[in-house]
This record gives sequence, structure tokens and C-alpha cells, in this order.
Amino acid sequence: MLRLLVSSLPLLFVSTFAAAFGSGPAPTLFAPGKVVYAKVAIHCERKGDAMYAYSTNYIGLDTVIPVNAKLTVLSADDDEVRFARENNTPLEIEYVEKHNKVSFSDWANKNFAEKAVELPKDLSDKEKKAIEAGRYEVGMSRRAIFLAIGYPPKSLTLDDTDRVLKYAKKRFNNVSLTFDDKDKVIDVKD
Repeated sequence: MLRLLVSSLPLLFVSTFAAAFGSGPAPTLFAPGKVVYAKVAIHCERKGDAMYAYSTNYIGLDTVIPVNAKLTVLSADDDEVRFARENNTPLEIEYVEKHNKVSFSDWANKNFAEKAVELPKDLSDKEKKAIEAGRYEVGMSRRAIFLAIGYPPKSLTLDDTDRVLKYAKKRFNNVSLTFDDKDKVIDVKD
């Protein structure tokens, strides 16, 4: 019994260390040199010469990188990815597991793709304009909301199908979107 306990200590140490200090290696989707496309709008802010965003996707940040933005991976590690945008402006995204409650790889695959996404054909002109601008409005469908502002962080909304989705505008400043039975936004509470 003691031998089993002692032999399992390294595994226990490694898994505790990984849980405390990172979510594992960078997702394979983020191999350096690979081109990916944003499946949702990314909200970011300028920090020095680069644009900076968070996996939480704070929807109150002032710059929007639209759906289907073409991004080239420059580098990635266990909690950050750095891209070059088409205009060569760097974009850094910090992955924060406690906000997303999924692995870095799962988050990456939900928000980025190897090919541009095809927008639903039944989007209204109003939804298309809102998606392009990275904003939310009453009357938008749930699909349009996800394209326009991304998915809510799991730390605020556990299930993307909930009647009310709660998003982070900026740290400690949230907005709630309420959907009707037809999956359209009927109320926005800041």
C-alpha cells in the first residue's frame, strides 16, 4: 500500500501543478505560421503597439476584430496566443481558464477555425450590421449574438442555451441579455 502511495506522488504533483499553473500545452490549432479565422467577433484594446484581448472577450473594449478576420499565429503557449492580423498589427489573447471553465484547446476550437465561417443565410440586415460592428441589440437571434459578441464566459453563464446570458463588458461590469421562446433578444440589462 505504501509503495502504491509513493509511486503515485509524482503524478499527483504534476496534476496539481498543471491545475494551479496552466491549462497544458498550446492548442494544435495555434501552431506557429498557421492561418486561422475568428468564428466570433473579438473585442480588444490597444496596449503599446499591439491589440490585446482576453478569452473572456470583454465586450466593452473599444476595438472589434470581426468574424472571419484572417489571423496568422505567431506564437502560443499554455495561456496566450499571439497573432498577426492582415494589416500586420499584432493581436495577443490571454486565455483565462477560471473564466472559461474549459480547456484552452476547447476554447480555441469554439472561437477559431481553419476556414472562414459561413454566416447563416437567414440573418436580417440589422443583424448583419450588428455582427460587423461587434454589438448586441434587442431583436437579434442567439446565433447572431454569438457571432457579434462571442460566447459568454462560463464564470457568468454556464449554459449557452440559458434564457439569460450574462457577459462581461469590462472587469466587474456586466450586461445580461434575455431571450424569448423564439431565441430573440427581448431585453438588455446593463
